[in-house]
Amino acid sequence: MIKFAGAVLAAATLSLGSAAWSASVVDIEGRVLANSGAGFKRLSGPVAVRPGTRVMANPGGSATIIYDNGCREQVMPGGVVTVRSEGPCSLAAAETGSVYALGAVAIGAGAAVAIGLSKSNDKPASP
Repeated sequence: MIKFAGAVLAAATLSLGSAAWSASVVDIEGRVLANSGAGFKRLSGPVAVRPGTRVMANPGGSATIIYDNGCREQVMPGGVVTVRSEGPCSLAAAETGSVYALGAVAIGAGAAVAIGLSKSNDKPASP
């Protein structure tokens, strides 16, 4: 029974601890480094990373960041990418939604102005 309780506690600790991880760095080609606050360290294989971690690919290097929501972000040769709490797919969807909402407001405002102008004084101008 004690072994079972220990296993359950270990599994719970691992699952709670992994909630802070939001992405993994995979498909590492060439020299790729990551910095989560203690300086850049070379990555030798796939690794889980937290939001705020900076991933850098030296010239000739590259990597892919895969977020928990399935979104992917490329780290191009010579580039640096900061890991977010959600992938850029979520950000792109939110920005697209904002653009559509702004467009709808602009169309509505234009229609209101057109209606207001068309209902101006209907009396003909005097000769």
